[in-house]
Amino acid sequence: MSEINSLLEVPPPPHIQLDAPPVEKILGTTDLAEVIQNPISVYRIPQLDEALQKFPLSSEHGKKHTWEDKLRYVATVITPQSRKHETRSLHKTEDENTEPNTSTGVIFLAGLRGTGAGQAHIVSDMCREIQQKLGIELRMTAGICSTASVETLGSLGEKYGRILPSSVVERAGMQASFIIDLLKQNPCNKIYLSGYSMGGAELGYMVPILEDLLKQNDMKTEIAGLIFAQAGGLYNQKLSEFLPAAQKVMSLDREYHEMFPTYEDEQRAQEELALAEKANNPILLEQKQKQLEEIQGKRINPPYASYFPQINKQLDLAIEKAKNEGKNQKKLLKKREEVVKNYDEIILLDKRIQTTLDNGKNPKDLLKRRKQLLKWYVEKIVTGPDARGQNFGIKGWLGFAKNLVLGPHGLRKQLPEQIRDSIKVPVAIITGDIDPYFGGEKAKEGLKYNTDGSIFKNARQTLNALVANWPHVASSSNSEKLGKIVADMVARMEETQEAIKDENGNPKATPLYY
Repeated sequence: MSEINSLLEVPPPPHIQLDAPPVEKILGTTDLAEVIQNPISVYRIPQLDEALQKFPLSSEHGKKHTWEDKLRYVATVITPQSRKHETRSLHKTEDENTEPNTSTGVIFLAGLRGTGAGQAHIVSDMCREIQQKLGIELRMTAGICSTASVETLGSLGEKYGRILPSSVVERAGMQASFIIDLLKQNPCNKIYLSGYSMGGAELGYMVPILEDLLKQNDMKTEIAGLIFAQAGGLYNQKLSEFLPAAQKVMSLDREYHEMFPTYEDEQRAQEELALAEKANNPILLEQKQKQLEEIQGKRINPPYASYFPQINKQLDLAIEKAKNEGKNQKKLLKKREEVVKNYDEIILLDKRIQTTLDNGKNPKDLLKRRKQLLKWYVEKIVTGPDARGQNFGIKGWLGFAKNLVLGPHGLRKQLPEQIRDSIKVPVAIITGDIDPYFGGEKAKEGLKYNTDGSIFKNARQTLNALVANWPHVASSSNSEKLGKIVADMVARMEETQEAIKDENGNPKATPLYY
């Protein structure tokens, strides 16, 4: 209740009203998109070496990089051609006219452990929302797997997992090379690049390399804007603050209640709505009313009812693949049997929890068991519904800690000034007010929200967006709203062609509230 009481005391800022939901929606599935996998080509290696000799950080000049046998990236890609197989409309109504335009692309970099197929729902929603907002047809919308994912570092089906490269610049070079390959297959006059969490932290390092590779390959593609979605690396954080936040996020407790609310969550939401009514605060009242309606909707039509079949399908594919390759299927068959049993038990638990609460008793043990059964599925939703387990091993996890947390260019260290100053295109930053990783008051201070300043002093435009009730994984779990926010930002970037400065000529950011 403390969160509600604090909201009652401080008037909320004016919020941007996003467009109403479309009549029809493309569901993000791997069936909808093409999946592309590609290692770094031999002829690209000298291009990468040349690009790094011009990198904004002089410490990278003259370094020796070994690009052979490095990471392989996987992307979920939506194009006009792939959409021909989709019978549902991309637009609000069938008679809505859109100006044909196949010159714009949008590329999304996943967060830690996110797979290519796991980004399908994100790129699908982004594609639809941007097309509706701008009235165009995108040439390409792509979601690229994380540098630290089962697709890049290996799975339990392999004897040894690969180790995350220690150099963030090297990882950025591999990402940039992969994007060049995507653009050669799907030429675009301009692209918007978006990165979530770890993907956002790597985005800043990748842009200078991508710009150089575009020139070397005589490609006319313009980088039209950057969108950092709850990204690391935008401001400095103390290790003592970062580690507790990381532990809180990794528990996925908030995400569990958001995705699979219980009858107890519904009762709590009703109490919060009653408090908002007493406060006579129209914005807060609308917010709590929507929250209650969402919970009730998920209780009537539980999301796990549609998600369990997706997991079963992934497992069936993995079992079939293991069978064809002559590998042992025992663990996969056992997991599929477990999934079916869990589904039946969860349905029964939901009924028993409601009955117990209605009788005035505490369903503590029932709630605990329900959470145990669903936590695995919450993690799968966040990282992507991939049936393969990840084989990072002790060395792999130690590499994560060294490179992503303790390293000089880790998630809690601000993108170096030389790189920030090299970015001249429009920049948008999405921050969650309840994101314990890269949000809240720490983000407001680090990103200069209170002064309307910009950490990108040469960017033509900076949009600082604060999203209410937005936990860290919301960019993955609530892809429809993320798509609407990104579409609004892209539209603002399209409209603004001149640099935004204050009266003293300093960069001035535009604060946005969603």
